[in-house]
Amino acid sequence: MRAVAALGLALDRIALAGAVLALVVMVGAMTVQIVARYVFAQPPFWTEELARYAMIWAGCLGATVAFRRMADPRVVDHTHSPRPWLRPLASLGAGLAAAAFLGPILWFGLYGPGMNPARGHIARAARRNSEALDIPMSWVALAPAVMAGLILLHAGLLLILSFRRPGP
Repeated sequence: MRAVAALGLALDRIALAGAVLALVVMVGAMTVQIVARYVFAQPPFWTEELARYAMIWAGCLGATVAFRRMADPRVVDHTHSPRPWLRPLASLGAGLAAAAFLGPILWFGLYGPGMNPARGHIARAARRNSEALDIPMSWVALAPAVMAGLILLHAGLLLILSFRRPGP
């Protein structure tokens, strides 16, 4: 159980660091855009695109952190239930709901029609480059798939941990 908890915590810390970094990049790019536009009257062409992509990554990684810390909107809060047998059932329900919503995002990010990975969303995005930054768009398309995969992994880890007996 400790290894499961440690894995969840490590993934949570990595995702949080990535979300914070993406927020810093987003605010920095927006600040450069504002100063360059209103002070120097020459805004750089790449700042808006960088801020947009950083916002996508910050939102997706932040969603995984919120899910693991149970800070996202929930229908039922089972963490303070006086009935210990209810925790695994509620965790299973939360995991099934996450799988129902995020499973298709992960699946179609990786696979296209006919289970062809070359026709998946990420692979198709790799064929295009962004206009201003000239990076493969797969870096942007990867964010929702990473989010879905991490949340589903956290849901599984939380289900395993829900069977743990509360200590004294």
